[in-house]
Formats: sequence, structure tokens, C-alpha cells
Amino acid sequence: FLVSLGSYLSISTRRWARLDKGKPSRHRHHSDMASSSSRPMSRPHGKRFVIAMVAMSVAPTIFLMQPVAGLAYRIDIHVAGRPTGPTAWESRAFEEYRDRLRGTVELETTYHKTGAALEKALAKVSHPVIVCDPAGPACDSVSLSRLLFAKLDAEGSRLTLGVGPAEGFSSAARRDHECLSLSALTFPHQLVRVILAEQIYRAAEIRRGSPYHK
Repeated sequence: FLVSLGSYLSISTRRWARLDKGKPSRHRHHSDMASSSSRPMSRPHGKRFVIAMVAMSVAPTIFLMQPVAGLAYRIDIHVAGRPTGPTAWESRAFEEYRDRLRGTVELETTYHKTGAALEKALAKVSHPVIVCDPAGPACDSVSLSRLLFAKLDAEGSRLTLGVGPAEGFSSAARRDHECLSLSALTFPHQLVRVILAEQIYRAAEIRRGSPYHK
């Protein structure tokens, strides 16, 4: 939109400039004015240039008000534990859903050596944080879709999910962040990362209204 408007204004400005170049100047000697007194003077195009300048000054504002097609959300998954190699089945499964989400939701993973390091990193995050912990409420996939996108839409399209160590999150982390229970069962942290990736993809498909979620 901004490029089209700028191109139009640029072409129009050059066209007006050519028109003005062929017109006689208003600042002439008295002898010139006397010789051409019988010929009506053309109106100046100053107002047109003023309009062009005003339009160019408000164009960026108009552009910023337009929705940007294809602008992706971003969800960061912070995990306490060591990463698996790129050829491990967990990594390949995660990448499968990450590729499916490309252009809609960007998925990134950050690993922390200990639960304490994870909680310290989460405390520095300025956007919403949800930690996966049995102390939190459980929800179905439709409710999770509403929860995730409500957070993303309200908080600058960014969200962080925390996957804690084997001993779980501390009471302070549970108090400071919203908790969500994925299951009453116990999973290894790498499998939880895959489950989250699939559920985020499912959430996006639910919002899109596709038949993926049945």
C-alpha cells in the first residue's frame, strides 16, 4: 500500500513539475507583464504540491494501520534439559510440526542446563509465560487454542512456554507464572516438546477451521 501510494505521488509530482516548467513565472518585469496583459495568467500549482506533501507525511501512518498479511506469531519453548541430536526421532518430529507452522507461528526452543537456570530465564521474559506443570488446570485442544491465541493477540504476538525439570517447577515459579497441565502422566522433556509442537499446530488449524481437528 505504501509503495503504491509513494509511486503515485512521485509520478504525480513529476507531472506537476513538468506542467509548472512550461508555465510563465509570476515574478516578471513590468515590461513582460504589460506585453502579456491581454493573455490570462495560469493559476499556480502550489496547492497541489502542498496536498502531495501532506499525503506523503500521513502515508506511513496509514501503512502502519493496515493489517500485515503473513505476519507470524512466535512461541518460544524453554526446556530444562539437554537437547537431542538433529537426527533423533524427537527432533525430527518437532521439525515436522515446526515446518507445518511456518508462516503462521514461529517455534523456537531454548535449552537450560538446570531448572534453576530455566526459572531465572523465564523471570526475565517480558511477554506472557505459561509453564507446564501438574499443578495447573487441564484443558482440551479447543480451549488450548483459545488460550494460546488470546495470549498472542493481546501481548504483541509473543508467548513463552516452560518445560521444567524432573522435579518440577518451584513454588515461586508456579506463583509467578500461569500453569497448565498437559496430562496427569509423566513424560520426558523431549517428548513434551513434541506434544507442545503438535498441539500448537492443532491450535492453529482449529482457529483456521480446517478438518485437521476432528
